[in-house]
Amino acid sequence: MLTNIVCFSTIAEQQSPTKKRRLEEGWEPYTAADGQSVDLPPVIMTILKSNEFKPDPREDFSSLLDVRAGSQIVTKNLGQAPKYFGEGYQGTQFFVTEQMKEIWDTLAGDSDRSIKKVLSGPMGVGKSYLAWFLAAQAYAHGWPVLYIADAAQINRASEEKSSMEICNRFLAINKDILTAAELKVLVEHEDKSKAFVVSCADIIFTDLLQRRDRKTLLIVDEHGALFKTDPPAPDRLWVLQPLKEITFWGELMAGARVVLTGTAHAKFERVYLQNGRHLIYVGPLSPAVFDRLLTAVFSRFHPNVRGYTSAIKDKVLKITNRVPRELVNLAQKIGTGPLTLEQVTQTLSEFEALRRKAFYDDALTHYNTLSVISKESTRLALADMFLPDKIRTTGVFDWQFLDFGIVYRYKDEDGVMVRHNPICPAAMEALLGLYKRCPLPEAYLNGLARDNLDGPQFEDALFQQLMRLSDVTLRTTDIAGKHEMDMRFKITRFELLQQPPVNYGTDGMDILIRCYKGYPRFDFILGYTFIQVSVSDFAKHNTDSAVIDFAFKRNGAKNQIEDYLDAMFGGTHSAVINESPNPKDPKKVIKTFVVSKDGRLCPQFQIVYMRGSPGKPNHTSKVQEYPGLRHISYEDIKSKLFGAPLTLFAEALADSVSKEQSIQCSLCLVLLQHAPY
Repeated sequence: MLTNIVCFSTIAEQQSPTKKRRLEEGWEPYTAADGQSVDLPPVIMTILKSNEFKPDPREDFSSLLDVRAGSQIVTKNLGQAPKYFGEGYQGTQFFVTEQMKEIWDTLAGDSDRSIKKVLSGPMGVGKSYLAWFLAAQAYAHGWPVLYIADAAQINRASEEKSSMEICNRFLAINKDILTAAELKVLVEHEDKSKAFVVSCADIIFTDLLQRRDRKTLLIVDEHGALFKTDPPAPDRLWVLQPLKEITFWGELMAGARVVLTGTAHAKFERVYLQNGRHLIYVGPLSPAVFDRLLTAVFSRFHPNVRGYTSAIKDKVLKITNRVPRELVNLAQKIGTGPLTLEQVTQTLSEFEALRRKAFYDDALTHYNTLSVISKESTRLALADMFLPDKIRTTGVFDWQFLDFGIVYRYKDEDGVMVRHNPICPAAMEALLGLYKRCPLPEAYLNGLARDNLDGPQFEDALFQQLMRLSDVTLRTTDIAGKHEMDMRFKITRFELLQQPPVNYGTDGMDILIRCYKGYPRFDFILGYTFIQVSVSDFAKHNTDSAVIDFAFKRNGAKNQIEDYLDAMFGGTHSAVINESPNPKDPKKVIKTFVVSKDGRLCPQFQIVYMRGSPGKPNHTSKVQEYPGLRHISYEDIKSKLFGAPLTLFAEALADSVSKEQSIQCSLCLVLLQHAPY
């Protein structure tokens, strides 16, 4: 026995200092996935032996390899569950979306550069399910994966504790594929100034997840949790720097795939993300996928309620706007009891009211904390949302506002401009309420005082006042300033024009519709009144694509006006221009607008031109061509909308806002009192 001890001591003395230290520290041999042996320290051996984050076997995920959009899948164990996973109607099942497949196909495709994506969207649109799907796909395909379901779990008090969380998750999900050579890399590059496990976490980020010739995936959910504090967690914990700097992931590491996402993520995107090309916006589900989800949700209601599916489906679609979170909340509100149709209908209305109030309270509370400049930026951002075809570069929602989940972002049809939409109708009504409450920007007030508003300013100010007053009568004339006639603008709701238009029936008569970008000729529609808005005079405006005649031209079975009226009010409409000789000038014609529904004339049909610059209409020639066109002058709009009504509004608002904003309200009064009417 003594001989053996002496021999062992002699062997140890002959070993290198590193081997001697490892022997003293208790390093043990470990058989890796390739059957080769590698010596590992106790801390790594403990992690490898732990079952805390053990996932289901990879072969159990093989069914995911061929899923398609619309497929319903049952989630399996990846060692971690996303935050709130399994709560509500979906449980451990969800439907694969088109976006899930599209993003996975991008990650799985070959590339000569690393691929980094930041999934951006409000709470409740399914980002965590998307993240799980991507992690599960990479796991099923045999990629090395680091899946962090909740970044708050790696935001620890020290680098050592944070690194332990990272190593635990990485080794648990990859130990069945890590080779002896890879494990050797993990443990050999030690920074002696830090705890050993910190060096291991660093190697995971810098080496094992950054390969040129092998695809790997880092996916971090609830990533915004790292940036809630000041300074953010990556500034306090050096090991988390790769989760702050997207450029850390080298372009030449062609196999590296990085996906960051989560709720309360806007601060990271605004402050730290230097390149917007990495962003992918996540919004409401597609109609096809949401329809399948809706069917699954309805199947869990009481049989009585399921019997009303056809009666309430359209209403549910409208209320939820195909947003999973809204459907979750609505399903919980309906419950599983045997409700009557009347009770279900009442529940839907109550749910809308509750959501509208919750959204409004959140938005208003945040708005009231902002400086005057930030309030103005928020107001202009709201205008951009309600009047999306105009660009107001100073209109910006701050990152805290975006994190409320009231709006979602998307790129316009050109794929260039980032736009905002309310997450659902209740959110739109809440934000419209906030918008109506906001004072006009100082530039607008100056423009009103000097009668030199530009086009976007006039349209924005006009729209806000029409929505504030909701019932106003304006004086109209023909475009020569003759034949005065009052026109009432009674507005009970606001909607953005959809394609195809939504059928509102008789309710649509009092709904102000904002036409979308690219919808020619008209800016707003109220019932059978089609409205053009411009700071130019009519003759200058009525050129190129804005020529009114084109609205009556049929390129197919229907022209622009017929298509809209049929969709909005039902029935079959005819909209034509009847041309007759002009007795005063035989070379010209008189154009009369004739609109009918199911063969009966629609005398309420009007085309109205609202001018946003001074000057009485005096188109004596054009009036003979368009005798039925109604014109509202800037002078009448200014006196009716921006005179006493705006003064009363400013006085009322000044009583209820902060001192800082009261100064702006007072400025509003001073400028208007000195405006030339």
